[in-house]
Amino acid sequence: MGGLCVLSLIIMAFRFGTSTPCSPVQIQVNSKLLIAGNLIRFNAETVQGKTFSWNFGDGATKDEETSVTNHEYKNAGRYTITVMVNGQCTDMQDINIGDAPVIVNTNLQPIISTDATGDTAYVNEPIHFSDISTASTKWEWRFGQTSIIDATDRNPTYVYTVPGRKTVKLKINDRNDIVAQYSLMVIDKVAEKAAATALARPKIEHQVPIVIMPAKPNSDPLKPVQPDVKEEAKAKAPAVTMAQLDGLVRGVCDGSKSAADFYPYMCGNKTIQVVYNSSVMSLEKMCEELKDVKAKKIKSLNIIPTITDNCLNSMNVTLKKKGLFGL
Repeated sequence: MGGLCVLSLIIMAFRFGTSTPCSPVQIQVNSKLLIAGNLIRFNAETVQGKTFSWNFGDGATKDEETSVTNHEYKNAGRYTITVMVNGQCTDMQDINIGDAPVIVNTNLQPIISTDATGDTAYVNEPIHFSDISTASTKWEWRFGQTSIIDATDRNPTYVYTVPGRKTVKLKINDRNDIVAQYSLMVIDKVAEKAAATALARPKIEHQVPIVIMPAKPNSDPLKPVQPDVKEEAKAKAPAVTMAQLDGLVRGVCDGSKSAADFYPYMCGNKTIQVVYNSSVMSLEKMCEELKDVKAKKIKSLNIIPTITDNCLNSMNVTLKKKGLFGL
C-alpha cells in the first residue's frame, strides 16, 4: 500500500515537472476583409504558449509553434474557430465569412441585342433593346430619331414615329471610347399598304390630245419644248474598293495622303464617324494618329467600311504595329 502511494507521488511530480502552464487564451482576428478566397490572419493571445493546435471549423486543422496562423475559407458562411495551447488551454470564437465580390471589367465593349426581326422595326410599334454584356454599369442610348439621350437603363423600350434607316448608339460607363452601334430599318406599314393599293388600281386610258394650230404659227407646235434650265445631274460618289481604302490609310502613314483624299467617296459628308483601334473619332483625328505610324511598321491592317449608294458612311479601322525586331 505504501509503495503504491509513493509511485503515485512520483508520477504526479513528473507531470508537474514536464508540463507547461498557460494563461487564459483569447483568439484575435487580424484581417479586416473577411470574404471567401481571402487569406485571414488569426492570433492566439496568451502567455507561455509553446504549441498551438488550430481547428478552423471548415474541416481544416493546423499545428503551429507560434501564436499566429493564416487560413483561407473557400466558401462564405459562419464558422467556429478553436485553438488549444500547450495541449490544455483552449478558446473558441465564431466568424462570419462573406461572398467574394464580383469583379467587373469596365473596359469591355457593350453588346446590343434587340427583338427586331431581321433588323427591322415598325412605326408606332414598341421595340425592346438590351445590353447583354457583363461589364456595363451605366448606359446612354440614342435611337437615331432625336438629338438627345433617349434612355439610361440596361433594357429600354422605344417607339419610332418616323420611318427610315436609324443608327442606334450605346455608350456605357460614361466613356466616349466605349460605344456600340446598331443599324435598324424602320418601316411605316400604313404608308406601304397605301402605296401598294395605289399600284393595284386599274390604269385609266388617256385620250389623244387635240392640238389647235393658229392660222400663222411662229414655231412648230408639235415639237417638244426644251426646258430653259437643265436639271443638274445628282452627284454620285465613285465606287471605292477595299484595296483603295487600304492604300489611302497606308498613304496617310507615309505622308502621301491626307483626310482630303477620302472626301470624294463621302458624298459631301465630311463628318463621318471612324472607330480607330476601338476609339471613336473623326476622320481628321484618325489621320493625325496615323501620321506617327510608318507604313513599313504596320504588322496588320483591317478596315470595315459602311457604304451606302457608293457613299462611305463610316469606317472601323484596326491597325497593329510591329514590335521589337519587326515581330
